[in-house]
Amino acid sequence: MFSIIIPLYNKARYIGATLASVLEQTYTAWEAIVVDDGSTDGSAEIVEKIVKELNANSNVGGAQGTPLIRLIRQPNGGVSCARNTGIRAAKGDFVAFLDADDRWDANYLEQMHALIQRHPQEGLFCAARHGRLIPYQPEETVIEDVAAWTIILWTGTIVARRTLFDSVGLFREGINRGEDRDMWLRIGLATPAVLLNRELAHYEEDAEGSLTATVPLSREFPYWEWYDLPTRFPDSLRRYATNQIIQLAKAHLQAGHRRTALRLMLRCRGTSDLRIRLKLLTRCLIGN
Repeated sequence: MFSIIIPLYNKARYIGATLASVLEQTYTAWEAIVVDDGSTDGSAEIVEKIVKELNANSNVGGAQGTPLIRLIRQPNGGVSCARNTGIRAAKGDFVAFLDADDRWDANYLEQMHALIQRHPQEGLFCAARHGRLIPYQPEETVIEDVAAWTIILWTGTIVARRTLFDSVGLFREGINRGEDRDMWLRIGLATPAVLLNRELAHYEEDAEGSLTATVPLSREFPYWEWYDLPTRFPDSLRRYATNQIIQLAKAHLQAGHRRTALRLMLRCRGTSDLRIRLKLLTRCLIGN
């Protein structure tokens, strides 16, 4: 059974369509756990109404003995806190993630279930979202070096074996940008990822309240901590960590935070992107 975790914060405009895409799934062995993270725009009330309508219709299925959709309400603690609440409440063997402004194709869970059946020894599974097929890749690939293939890991198409969270831990709370990259990387270092190179999900490009637009740069994940993670592929991990630090430093420079950008650049290790790093260090020290 799949446990679908949907963190919800002020997405009244989108949550109805998101849940409709879940209810339309051709594979029906699932539970959906919507964690309302202190919404103030009536988002939770929309979910409550949908749940009541479903409960009134005894013919609507779902996993045996499991409510079709559960709503958990909690004070605002951030997206990581909401996802962690959902994971703790999950009953399924596999956990799927869907943000409250994204949607799945009707056969998404059916396709992911079939993928798991073909690779029962693995623990991390993903597909492509619409417009993001991986060029020149076969339709199905087992990827050992996940740090070199992070382009495939998008939250709305991730399915992970629930027991993996017991070993790698939950989402890091207090971080509202990059927390998903960190989680998928940690899981990907523990188990290969199986990519189904089919477009099965939709991302709402102009969703209101986008985290990338509203969360302060200071709450970005501390990517330099990745350097010390155990891995069989240290070169790929160093490149990935360095690239993320560079992107964060660029954002701070654009915001006028030269000292912060300099401190970030000094945390880079190895020889990845040396030319870019030297240019950024020069900008940090003497300006544009």
